[in-house]
Amino acid sequence: MIMTDKLPHIFFMHVPKCGGTTVDRAFTAVYRKNACHLDAPASNRALNAMGGDQDIHAYRHVLLNYFMACGHRYISGHFTFNEIIHRQFHEQYRYVTLLRDPVERFISHYFYNRHHNLGHYPIDQQLDEFLDTPRAEQLGRFYQLFFSCSPSKIDDVAAIRNNIMKFDVIGSLENLDGFRKNIREKFGIGLNFRHYMKNPKSKEEQQRELGAGHMKKIRKLCEVDCALYEWVISRG
Repeated sequence: MIMTDKLPHIFFMHVPKCGGTTVDRAFTAVYRKNACHLDAPASNRALNAMGGDQDIHAYRHVLLNYFMACGHRYISGHFTFNEIIHRQFHEQYRYVTLLRDPVERFISHYFYNRHHNLGHYPIDQQLDEFLDTPRAEQLGRFYQLFFSCSPSKIDDVAAIRNNIMKFDVIGSLENLDGFRKNIREKFGIGLNFRHYMKNPKSKEEQQRELGAGHMKKIRKLCEVDCALYEWVISRG
């Protein structure tokens, strides 16, 4: 077993509904007490207690900067990419993330937040109503948001691609074995994956609600994210 104080410093950017909980638990089992995880609901409550004027992603950037300055060996959470933090810490931290087919990610996100008793970013609308909302547009552009540094830069696809290229390992949920192999080859870390965060709606139940019209709208909402995802996969 590798001593945790000898392990490389890793930042795992956990994009929601991409299998990140499974990966995070596997890394945490290796890093143990040297793992630092952002509690997303707690960060929201903390921001709201301060008046809630700041963007949640900007607030989490402050927390990420602090965690890295503290030198935690492994850091994970729903952080978006930040160019300034990367510039400051890229020699110390290896950047890792896991993605998923954007249409599948969108569907999973909707049904999970619609039917899970989270109290954290719940979705109250039926699918027909939800697909015409700004929230649906946001869910369709999650990769653009997470790699763009800020919502104001979400349309700069060239900059987003440039940020993606700064990651040391980007895996896909559709190829977890390849992701695990890449992690072992680059960092000498063996990950043991177990499935977590089961969706309260089974695949069969989801499919019964999803009509051809719904799928057409979802694919349109995810159009740019799909292009980014295909570009990432094509790069290996």
